Amino acid sequence: MTADREGFLKPSGLARSLNADFLCCSGPAHGPRAEESFSSVSIDSRSVGEGALFVALKGSADDGHKYVASAFEKGARAALVCRASLDKNEYGLRDSLDKGSLIAVDDTLRGLQDAARIYLEQ
Repeated sequence: MTADREGFLKPSGLARSLNADFLCCSGPAHGPRAEESFSSVSIDSRSVGEGALFVALKGSADDGHKYVASAFEKGARAALVCRASLDKNEYGLRDSLDKGSLIAVDDTLRGLQDAARIYLEQ
C-alpha cells in the first residue's frame, strides 16, 4: 500500500491507498477543486477548515458520522466514514454527496492510523 505523497493527499489517492470505497462528490463542490490535496485532517467538525479531510470516529458517547454534513458545510473536501454507516445511510451520509466526497473503510480509527502510517512512510 504505497502511493506518491502528492497523489495520496487527494481524496481518490487516499481511497486507493486504503483500499477503500470512494464516492465522489456529485454536487456543486464537484469539479477541479474536488481532487485538490487536503489542507488538513480533523476528527472534530468544529475545527474543520476549507479543504480538510474529516474523519468520522465512533466513540462511546458520540458518533462522528452525525457531523459529516456539518464538516462539509464548513468546507471539508472529503470525509472518512465507516462502510457500515454508509450502507445503512446513517445520519443521511449519502445525502451529503452533493457537498463532498466520502471515503468508506471498515473502521475509521484504523483507516486514520493506516493513512498516517502510509503518509509517514512516503
